[in-house]
Amino acid sequence: MAANEYVRADSGKTALVKGPFVYCLEEADNGNLLSEIYVTENTKVTEEPLQSELIGEAPALVYQGVRMKSCPADREKLYGELHIEKKEVTLKAIPYCLWNNRGVGEMLIWHKLLF
Repeated sequence: MAANEYVRADSGKTALVKGPFVYCLEEADNGNLLSEIYVTENTKVTEEPLQSELIGEAPALVYQGVRMKSCPADREKLYGELHIEKKEVTLKAIPYCLWNNRGVGEMLIWHKLLF
């Protein structure tokens, strides 16, 4: 799914929807700093059962992504020469309506696209 072009915060991003459910990444499954997550167009998505502590019959969605971190060479300075760290990651998305049932943490609906 894509946002309207006038929703500037979501421009160039994509979201997962299955049936009536909007899906999100949750820190409990995917770690912190979710803003570092990117996905590629037409990424294969598979389904798996939700964890027992979450209610409902909707599946979790599992797919590959890339975690890209911008790190200055000298981490003690506010600015510095650009260095990008990339790592392939397996992501797990749950229905947005179930977010924050496993402790406080970050959540991400709109994924940045990697071209």
